[in-house]
Amino acid sequence: MNEWRFSALLKEKLEELNTAPRLRMYALNFAEASYGWGKESITSTDCSGLLSGALQFMGYNIRTTADKFYKVAFKDTDRSFYKDRVTCIFFVDGDNHAGHMGLHISADVVLHASGSRGVTFDSKFDLMDEYDEKGYTPITLELDWEALEELDGEVSGLDADYV
Repeated sequence: MNEWRFSALLKEKLEELNTAPRLRMYALNFAEASYGWGKESITSTDCSGLLSGALQFMGYNIRTTADKFYKVAFKDTDRSFYKDRVTCIFFVDGDNHAGHMGLHISADVVLHASGSRGVTFDSKFDLMDEYDEKGYTPITLELDWEALEELDGEVSGLDADYV
């Protein structure tokens, strides 16, 4: 289980927030972590581990791939960011496989784990350009909390290919 890096008072205040802002704040624990394939700790994580790790702070036990999150735990949305909802951007190839994902921190900023830079903030537009050059299509989806319940307790799929 991940350790909380910030003050006990801040953690107490976070518990008072609505679910989506609280999840984003938990995800900030991972900022500047190194990249580690198949990991979800605040010192080393991959793209799906970032979301898995933030969810651990909320009591979930999920460790799966970006592709599994994309196919099971998210639903269509009409906007890329809602302050009261969790949205992620997925980069999907021609075979409908999500090879990368990032968490919207704001309408234009994404927190994600980069193989070369670790956990970092990037403009969603810069990410879209980067992955477009690799042949990926960006798809923004909203976290489906009911579907997420179905994944709770799952620790699988870590043999997937990551970009």
